[in-house]
Amino acid sequence: MAVIGVFFIVMDRQHEYMHRLDFQWKRQLKREQDQANVTKFVNKMLLLNILPLHVANVYLANSREVSGRLYSESHENVAVMFASVPGFLDFFGGGDVGVECVKTLHEIIAAFDKLLFEAQFSRVEKIKVIGATYMAACGLRRDSADAFGAGANARTMAKFAAAMIRELAALSEDFQLRVGLNVGAVIAGVVGAQKPLYDIWSDTVNVASRMEYAGSSGKIQVPEATAKALNLQRVACTFRDEINVKGKGLMRVYFVDLDEEMFVVERFEVFETRQEQRNVSVEVHDEEETRGPEDNYKKDSGYGSQGVIQVGKIRIEGETEEDLEGIDEEDENEEKGEKGKNLDEYYEYLRPAD
Repeated sequence: MAVIGVFFIVMDRQHEYMHRLDFQWKRQLKREQDQANVTKFVNKMLLLNILPLHVANVYLANSREVSGRLYSESHENVAVMFASVPGFLDFFGGGDVGVECVKTLHEIIAAFDKLLFEAQFSRVEKIKVIGATYMAACGLRRDSADAFGAGANARTMAKFAAAMIRELAALSEDFQLRVGLNVGAVIAGVVGAQKPLYDIWSDTVNVASRMEYAGSSGKIQVPEATAKALNLQRVACTFRDEINVKGKGLMRVYFVDLDEEMFVVERFEVFETRQEQRNVSVEVHDEEETRGPEDNYKKDSGYGSQGVIQVGKIRIEGETEEDLEGIDEEDENEEKGEKGKNLDEYYEYLRPAD
């Protein structure tokens, strides 16, 4: 009996030991898995700081086919921007760069980087910083959901540049931003082994750099083709001049119109049936009876705000030439992209019917 008792005691101790050992193994495995997840997350965050998201995902795919392979991609409708702070180093004494110079530059670049987190600039990718020049591009994602055309990418890039101008003005009154913008085809890729760098190359990039170099402080300069693409997106551009561009010869260049608060000036369509409305007159009858919902007619100011006018009856009739005087001048103002017209002036051609 004693032997049997000793046997059961030994088996019980062995069973307890195995359970303890299994528990220690599971806890160690969980600890190592957590460490691996943290390491993977840190690696991803580091890659996202130097590579765009879709490129970083390629390198994080743990695929042997990707490892060691040259990564490159081509894009057709990319808006490329160069934005520099002219005279930045000279302001701090030329070539002797001190701590104050680096601190100021860091504050400026950090303010520009914060703009990338805004939803409207989610498609903008920071490429690199060269001295006091900030390089960015829009339209580099291969996701079909972000496959926008040249005009849409240029419009987003122009708004981003305008936001950068406002940020710099808020930080310092001593500097102004000089921006060059161009849109077209580029080749993108990752170069380097120890410190990989994502960059873009093409004639589009060269022209964008020339636009910045030949531009003016506080302005966004674009070539004629980009100005046409922006106009299709209802972004107003003003012809500057025909200038000599290195490697390109004479080029017609434009400035993107900015308002007093440094926002991009956008043209808004007012009425699609403008010509038809010229022959419309409104007759208002002061009727005593209560008007129903069918008598509430909305009018659009052309800029998104709406009001409601109460009218008893609308009659359409032909107008004479005298009634149309001044309309041509109003249309000409519309083509120049003027905003904020008074509704009374806008509807001056609508007269009460006799």
